[in-house]
Amino acid sequence: MEPVSDLVACTYESLESFTKGFSPQNYIGDTQYGKLYRGQIQKGLETLGVIVKIWGNEFTSFATTAEHQLSRWQNEIKLMTESDVRSHPNVAKLIGFCSENGRLGVVYELQPVDSLWSLIRKDDFKWIAWIKVALGFACLLEFLHDQGLWVHNISSAHLLVEQNFNPRLVDFCMIAGGVFGETHHDYEVGSAGHVDPRGYNGERKSVSLVDESLKSDPFFDAHDGVEITKLAMRCVDRRPEQRPTMKEVVCCLRKLKVVNSIGDVIGREEHP
Repeated sequence: MEPVSDLVACTYESLESFTKGFSPQNYIGDTQYGKLYRGQIQKGLETLGVIVKIWGNEFTSFATTAEHQLSRWQNEIKLMTESDVRSHPNVAKLIGFCSENGRLGVVYELQPVDSLWSLIRKDDFKWIAWIKVALGFACLLEFLHDQGLWVHNISSAHLLVEQNFNPRLVDFCMIAGGVFGETHHDYEVGSAGHVDPRGYNGERKSVSLVDESLKSDPFFDAHDGVEITKLAMRCVDRRPEQRPTMKEVVCCLRKLKVVNSIGDVIGREEHP
Protein backbone atom coordinates (compact mmCIF):
# COMPACT_ATOMS: atom_id res chain seq x y z
CA MET A 1 0.00 0.00 0.00
CA GLU A 2 1.41 3.38 -1.05
CA PRO A 3 -0.29 6.39 0.56
CA VAL A 4 -0.82 9.38 -1.73
CA SER A 5 1.93 11.95 -1.46
CA ASP A 6 -0.02 14.59 0.46
CA LEU A 7 -0.97 12.32 3.37
CA VAL A 8 0.79 13.14 6.64
CA ALA A 9 2.27 10.42 8.84
CA CYS A 10 1.25 11.29 12.41
CA THR A 11 2.57 10.06 15.72
CA TYR A 12 0.13 8.77 18.31
CA GLU A 13 1.23 11.67 20.50
CA SER A 14 0.06 14.02 17.73
CA LEU A 15 -3.38 12.39 17.70
CA GLU A 16 -3.57 12.91 21.46
CA SER A 17 -2.56 16.54 20.98
CA PHE A 18 -5.17 17.14 18.27
CA THR A 19 -7.96 15.83 20.53
CA LYS A 20 -6.64 17.20 23.85
CA GLY A 21 -5.78 13.75 25.12
CA PHE A 22 -8.87 12.12 23.58
CA SER A 23 -10.95 14.33 25.83
CA PRO A 24 -14.50 13.12 26.61
CA GLN A 25 -15.68 16.56 25.43
CA ASN A 26 -14.30 15.75 21.96
CA TYR A 27 -15.77 12.25 21.79
CA ILE A 28 -18.30 11.83 18.96
CA GLY A 29 -19.10 8.11 18.93
CA ASP A 30 -18.03 4.56 18.21
CA THR A 31 -17.15 2.94 14.91
CA GLN A 32 -16.99 -0.78 14.13
CA TYR A 33 -13.48 -1.08 15.58
CA GLY A 34 -12.79 2.10 17.51
CA LYS A 35 -13.81 5.64 18.36
CA LEU A 36 -14.25 9.05 16.73
CA TYR A 37 -13.03 12.33 18.22
CA ARG A 38 -13.15 15.96 17.20
CA GLY A 39 -9.80 17.66 16.95
CA GLN A 40 -7.94 20.76 15.86
CA ILE A 41 -4.66 21.23 14.04
CA GLN A 42 -2.90 24.57 14.26
CA LYS A 43 -1.37 25.55 10.91
CA GLY A 44 0.25 28.93 11.43
CA LEU A 45 -2.58 31.37 12.16
CA GLU A 46 -5.16 28.92 10.80
CA THR A 47 -6.98 26.33 12.89
CA LEU A 48 -8.10 23.28 10.95
CA GLY A 49 -11.04 21.24 12.23
CA VAL A 50 -10.42 17.48 12.01
CA ILE A 51 -11.84 14.12 12.98
CA VAL A 52 -9.50 11.57 14.55
CA LYS A 53 -10.42 7.90 14.39
CA ILE A 54 -8.55 5.36 16.47
CA TRP A 55 -8.66 1.56 16.38
CA GLY A 56 -8.30 -0.87 19.29
CA ASN A 57 -9.95 -3.73 21.17
CA GLU A 58 -10.15 -1.54 24.26
CA PHE A 59 -12.62 0.67 22.36
CA THR A 60 -14.96 -2.03 21.06
CA SER A 61 -17.52 -4.45 22.48
CA PHE A 62 -15.91 -7.44 20.75
CA ALA A 63 -12.32 -8.56 20.33
CA THR A 64 -10.45 -8.91 17.04
CA THR A 65 -6.88 -9.84 16.30
CA ALA A 66 -4.21 -7.21 15.73
CA GLU A 67 -3.75 -8.59 12.22
CA HIS A 68 -7.43 -8.16 11.45
CA GLN A 69 -7.49 -4.58 12.70
CA LEU A 70 -4.37 -3.75 10.69
CA SER A 71 -5.98 -5.22 7.58
CA ARG A 72 -9.14 -3.12 8.00
CA TRP A 73 -7.05 0.01 8.65
CA GLN A 74 -4.99 -0.64 5.51
CA ASN A 75 -8.14 -1.21 3.46
CA GLU A 76 -9.66 2.06 4.63
CA ILE A 77 -6.53 4.02 3.69
CA LYS A 78 -6.33 2.21 0.36
CA LEU A 79 -9.91 3.17 -0.43
CA MET A 80 -9.60 6.74 0.82
CA THR A 81 -6.55 7.43 -1.33
CA GLU A 82 -8.43 6.54 -4.51
CA SER A 83 -8.82 9.96 -6.15
CA ASP A 84 -12.48 9.52 -7.15
CA VAL A 85 -13.47 8.37 -3.66
CA ARG A 86 -11.40 10.98 -1.85
CA SER A 87 -12.96 13.84 -3.82
CA HIS A 88 -16.56 12.71 -3.38
CA PRO A 89 -18.61 15.35 -1.51
CA ASN A 90 -20.09 12.75 0.84
CA VAL A 91 -16.79 11.21 1.93
CA ALA A 92 -14.57 12.73 4.62
CA LYS A 93 -11.19 13.79 3.20
CA LEU A 94 -8.31 11.72 4.59
CA ILE A 95 -5.28 13.91 5.43
CA GLY A 96 -3.24 11.80 7.85
CA PHE A 97 -2.61 8.37 9.31
CA CYS A 98 -0.87 6.79 12.29
CA SER A 99 0.66 3.35 12.80
CA GLU A 100 2.88 3.29 15.86
CA ASN A 101 3.65 0.27 18.01
CA GLY A 102 0.37 -1.40 17.04
CA ARG A 103 -1.69 1.75 17.64
CA LEU A 104 -3.66 2.76 14.57
CA GLY A 105 -5.46 5.92 13.59
CA VAL A 106 -6.50 8.18 10.74
CA VAL A 107 -7.18 11.92 10.51
CA TYR A 108 -9.96 13.41 8.38
CA GLU A 109 -10.39 17.07 7.48
CA LEU A 110 -13.91 17.66 8.71
CA GLN A 111 -15.74 19.88 11.17
CA PRO A 112 -19.20 18.33 11.62
CA VAL A 113 -22.13 19.39 13.75
CA ASP A 114 -22.49 15.84 15.06
CA SER A 115 -23.08 12.25 14.00
CA LEU A 116 -26.40 11.47 12.35
CA TRP A 117 -27.10 9.06 15.22
CA SER A 118 -26.80 11.86 17.80
CA LEU A 119 -28.85 14.30 15.73
CA ILE A 120 -31.64 11.74 15.39
CA ARG A 121 -31.70 11.29 19.17
CA LYS A 122 -31.91 15.07 19.69
CA ASP A 123 -34.97 15.05 17.42
CA ASP A 124 -34.50 18.61 16.14
CA PHE A 125 -34.03 17.86 12.44
CA LYS A 126 -36.20 19.76 9.97
CA TRP A 127 -37.71 18.19 6.85
CA ILE A 128 -35.17 19.79 4.49
CA ALA A 129 -32.30 18.47 6.61
CA TRP A 130 -33.70 14.92 6.56
CA ILE A 131 -34.07 14.96 2.77
CA LYS A 132 -30.62 16.44 2.18
CA VAL A 133 -28.96 13.80 4.37
CA ALA A 134 -30.95 11.00 2.71
CA LEU A 135 -30.16 12.21 -0.81
CA GLY A 136 -26.47 12.79 -0.08
CA PHE A 137 -26.04 9.36 1.47
CA ALA A 138 -27.96 7.69 -1.36
CA CYS A 139 -25.73 9.43 -3.92
CA LEU A 140 -22.66 8.13 -2.10
CA LEU A 141 -23.94 4.55 -2.07
CA GLU A 142 -24.85 4.82 -5.76
CA PHE A 143 -21.28 5.98 -6.48
CA LEU A 144 -19.70 3.17 -4.44
CA HIS A 145 -21.94 0.54 -6.04
CA ASP A 146 -20.97 1.85 -9.49
CA GLN A 147 -17.35 1.19 -8.48
CA GLY A 148 -18.27 -2.36 -7.51
CA LEU A 149 -17.79 -1.52 -3.82
CA TRP A 150 -20.13 -2.78 -1.09
CA VAL A 151 -20.02 -1.23 2.37
CA HIS A 152 -21.53 -3.54 4.98
CA ASN A 153 -22.94 -2.72 8.40
CA ILE A 154 -23.47 0.99 7.82
CA SER A 155 -24.85 2.80 10.84
CA SER A 156 -26.07 6.35 11.43
CA ALA A 157 -23.13 6.60 13.85
CA HIS A 158 -20.78 6.33 10.85
CA LEU A 159 -22.25 9.41 9.14
CA LEU A 160 -21.13 12.84 10.29
CA VAL A 161 -23.31 15.80 9.33
CA GLU A 162 -21.88 19.20 8.43
CA GLN A 163 -23.40 22.60 9.20
CA ASN A 164 -25.17 22.63 5.81
CA PHE A 165 -26.54 19.12 6.53
CA ASN A 166 -24.21 17.47 4.04
CA PRO A 167 -23.51 13.91 5.29
CA ARG A 168 -20.03 12.41 5.11
CA LEU A 169 -19.21 8.75 5.70
CA VAL A 170 -16.21 8.18 7.98
CA ASP A 171 -16.15 4.42 8.50
CA PHE A 172 -15.30 1.91 5.78
CA CYS A 173 -14.13 -0.99 7.94
CA MET A 174 -16.37 -3.60 6.33
CA ILE A 175 -15.97 -2.98 2.62
CA ALA A 176 -15.74 -5.57 -0.14
CA GLY A 177 -15.72 -5.75 -3.90
CA GLY A 178 -14.03 -3.42 -6.34
CA VAL A 179 -10.29 -3.11 -5.65
CA PHE A 180 -10.63 -5.41 -2.60
CA GLY A 181 -12.32 -8.41 -4.21
CA GLU A 182 -14.84 -10.46 -2.27
CA THR A 183 -14.34 -10.50 1.49
CA HIS A 184 -15.85 -13.10 3.80
CA HIS A 185 -16.69 -11.96 7.33
CA ASP A 186 -16.70 -14.85 9.78
CA TYR A 187 -18.11 -12.92 12.72
CA GLU A 188 -21.51 -11.65 13.74
CA VAL A 189 -22.29 -8.27 12.23
CA GLY A 190 -24.91 -5.65 12.93
CA SER A 191 -25.06 -2.23 14.50
CA ALA A 192 -27.48 -0.76 16.99
CA GLY A 193 -30.41 0.57 15.00
CA HIS A 194 -29.71 -1.65 11.99
CA VAL A 195 -32.79 -3.23 10.44
CA ASP A 196 -32.18 -6.55 8.71
CA PRO A 197 -34.65 -6.84 5.81
CA ARG A 198 -34.82 -10.60 6.42
CA GLY A 199 -36.53 -9.93 9.73
CA TYR A 200 -39.01 -7.38 8.48
CA ASN A 201 -42.63 -8.51 8.71
CA GLY A 202 -44.49 -5.27 8.05
CA GLU A 203 -47.25 -4.88 5.50
CA ARG A 204 -47.23 -2.48 2.58
CA LYS A 205 -49.56 0.44 3.04
CA SER A 206 -50.21 3.43 0.83
CA VAL A 207 -49.86 5.78 3.78
CA SER A 208 -47.17 8.04 5.14
CA LEU A 209 -45.03 6.77 7.99
CA VAL A 210 -43.32 10.14 8.40
CA ASP A 211 -43.14 11.23 12.03
CA GLU A 212 -46.05 13.46 13.01
CA SER A 213 -43.67 16.16 14.25
CA LEU A 214 -42.39 16.67 10.69
CA LYS A 215 -45.80 17.01 9.07
CA SER A 216 -46.20 20.55 10.41
CA ASP A 217 -42.91 21.61 8.80
CA PRO A 218 -43.61 24.31 6.16
CA PHE A 219 -41.54 22.42 3.57
CA PHE A 220 -43.25 19.09 4.14
CA ASP A 221 -45.51 17.80 1.36
CA ALA A 222 -47.93 14.94 2.03
CA HIS A 223 -47.23 13.40 -1.39
CA ASP A 224 -43.50 13.31 -0.57
CA GLY A 225 -44.31 11.52 2.69
CA VAL A 226 -46.21 8.79 0.86
CA GLU A 227 -43.47 8.40 -1.77
CA ILE A 228 -40.73 8.09 0.84
CA THR A 229 -42.80 5.55 2.75
CA LYS A 230 -43.22 3.44 -0.42
CA LEU A 231 -39.48 3.66 -1.07
CA ALA A 232 -38.63 2.61 2.49
CA MET A 233 -40.99 -0.38 2.22
CA ARG A 234 -39.26 -1.50 -0.97
CA CYS A 235 -35.84 -1.17 0.66
CA VAL A 236 -36.77 -3.63 3.44
CA ASP A 237 -38.56 -6.12 1.20
CA ARG A 238 -37.74 -9.68 2.29
CA ARG A 239 -37.17 -10.58 -1.36
CA PRO A 240 -33.80 -9.09 -2.35
CA GLU A 241 -34.69 -9.02 -6.03
CA GLN A 242 -37.58 -6.69 -5.24
CA ARG A 243 -35.45 -4.09 -3.46
CA PRO A 244 -34.49 -0.99 -5.48
CA THR A 245 -30.97 -0.31 -6.68
CA MET A 246 -29.28 2.78 -5.30
CA LYS A 247 -29.68 4.38 -8.70
CA GLU A 248 -33.45 3.91 -8.34
CA VAL A 249 -33.36 5.28 -4.79
CA VAL A 250 -31.52 8.42 -5.91
CA CYS A 251 -33.93 8.87 -8.82
CA CYS A 252 -36.92 8.57 -6.49
CA LEU A 253 -35.51 11.09 -4.01
CA ARG A 254 -34.74 13.59 -6.76
CA LYS A 255 -38.36 13.45 -7.88
CA LEU A 256 -39.64 14.63 -4.50
CA LYS A 257 -41.46 17.97 -4.59
CA VAL A 258 -39.21 19.45 -1.90
CA VAL A 259 -36.10 18.67 -3.97
CA ASN A 260 -37.54 20.21 -7.11
CA SER A 261 -38.86 23.31 -5.34
CA ILE A 262 -35.63 24.19 -3.49
CA GLY A 263 -33.06 22.08 -5.30
CA ASP A 264 -30.29 24.63 -4.71
CA VAL A 265 -30.64 24.05 -0.96
CA ILE A 266 -31.15 20.29 -1.07
CA GLY A 267 -28.51 19.59 -3.70
CA ARG A 268 -30.48 18.44 -6.72
CA GLU A 269 -27.45 18.39 -8.99
CA GLU A 270 -25.77 15.05 -9.62
CA HIS A 271 -22.58 14.26 -7.79
CA PRO A 272 -19.48 13.38 -9.80
